[in-house]
Amino acid sequence: MPDLLKLRDKLKACDLADDSCRYIAQMWNYTLEMHERQTSCADEFCDAIPYVPFEPESYGLDLGKDSTVLDLGCLGGYGLYDFAHHRIESGSQLPDLIGVDRNIRSVEMGRDLAECWGDCANVTFKQMDSAYLGFAPESIDLVVARLLLPYVSVSKTLSEIARVLKNKGIVLFQIHSFKYYRDFCLSSIADPGRCLYYARALLSGMAFVITHHQPQHRWFREIAMGRSTLIKLCRKHGMVPIWEGGFRRKPMVAFRISKT
Repeated sequence: MPDLLKLRDKLKACDLADDSCRYIAQMWNYTLEMHERQTSCADEFCDAIPYVPFEPESYGLDLGKDSTVLDLGCLGGYGLYDFAHHRIESGSQLPDLIGVDRNIRSVEMGRDLAECWGDCANVTFKQMDSAYLGFAPESIDLVVARLLLPYVSVSKTLSEIARVLKNKGIVLFQIHSFKYYRDFCLSSIADPGRCLYYARALLSGMAFVITHHQPQHRWFREIAMGRSTLIKLCRKHGMVPIWEGGFRRKPMVAFRISKT
């Protein structure tokens, strides 16, 4: 099993010079704390773990040593670590794990921390854009894309996920809903800059629903997305919903793809 003390020491030694690195460290510390307590207090405000909140085998996806799990926007690999940790504890086989992120610091932190993963060290990290995945067609069994779609090219990312997933493979999405941005927008009225930050994603999300086109300007590319819109988009790529989480601010939906 992983040595939590070594992981914490390694985490303290990481360069946290920018906001993204500090956020990654925050998520890692949260995950390690939950593992130390041997609990999970997932709620509307922090639902980081369990990172994959269902057993893939329960939905017909048998993950073995020859299987591959891909985490898009991996943020230093804290979610893959959580996934591996739970599978080891339950006695389940551990597939190959790949974390990708377009942020090189996320990839570097993932590689540094993986040295302390212990038994779940069959993990690799790559710098990659979700719109241009460098994997062979039908090579991935399970894709995890939690809180990724609001920040990337939705159409290209869905196409790439559909391309790399094996037939009957599963993808888990989590999105920022309109309620997420609305709530933070209302709570930030006293801070105009922060309020505008959340309001722009609301406006972009509404434009996306009406026009079916994602704004391309970098200030407006982030979009709010409803569960029904996500399901509609995924169906166009042969993905059918098989599981849903219960969060309203950040809903989760898992899909199975059929290529026959």
